[in-house]
Amino acid sequence: MGSRQKDNDSLVMYDRMLLWLTLGLAAVGFIMVTSASMPVGQRLANDPFLFAKRDGLYILLALGLALVTLRLPMEFWQRHSTAMLIASIVMLLIVLVVGSSVNGASRWIALGPLRIQPAEFTKLSLFCYIANYLVRKGDEVRNNLRGFLKPMGVIFVLAILLLAQPDLGTVVVLFVTTLAMLFLGGAKLWQFIAIIGMGISAVVLLILAEPYRIRRVTSFWNPWDDPFGSGYQLTQSLMAFGRGEMWGQGLGNSVQKLEYLPEAHTDFIFAIIGEELGISVWYWPY
Repeated sequence: MGSRQKDNDSLVMYDRMLLWLTLGLAAVGFIMVTSASMPVGQRLANDPFLFAKRDGLYILLALGLALVTLRLPMEFWQRHSTAMLIASIVMLLIVLVVGSSVNGASRWIALGPLRIQPAEFTKLSLFCYIANYLVRKGDEVRNNLRGFLKPMGVIFVLAILLLAQPDLGTVVVLFVTTLAMLFLGGAKLWQFIAIIGMGISAVVLLILAEPYRIRRVTSFWNPWDDPFGSGYQLTQSLMAFGRGEMWGQGLGNSVQKLEYLPEAHTDFIFAIIGEELGISVWYWPY
């Protein structure tokens, strides 16, 4: 009887609105990736549904993992947070040696038809570790500078491994989220401000150290200065939004996805949504 009650409790302890929003986003994402990836799938494997099949498999795996995770007590994540963090560090080392490279970045480990991105698991493991750290060392974080700096040391190690891929974006996400968790955990305001200043300075230096990052920043501010060079992807995405206007060209009728817009089915999928479905669809969440 007690076991059955425990199972029932585990099934209801979730945010139903968040669940439906997640399922809705997954469904919309699957439809739009299917539409945007057809030309690329046809070119790579003579199969326009190549990415649809792959993403369908990922969604099924994600649902299975979600059901398993739903039955795990919170104590599981607290108890295994350190082991998860160590596993993340090992995976980040492995990806530097045997990782598959895409567009000059080694961020994925290929396991048959699946590709694992260790940086994503690192986010989960780090946040679980920091949450556990705040539970165990909350007083030290609030009253001692050393308690505040220890998590920064973990971030430093992860940042070195991530920048070697390179993946500056994930470093920024980890840094900002960790700071927010420490601040909510009671860290002093002056410590928070000092670390933010150091973090911003480090990001600026990392951007200035790599010409391609500088080009990304300058092309973001004015892509039309170099519409066929560093600003090409952004100008093509703006053209996609322009073609979509209010009501869009219709699902499946994008022109930019015909490999005029690079990475149309991944990084710039939102531009294809704007072109096919129009402002009436993509603007409403705002």
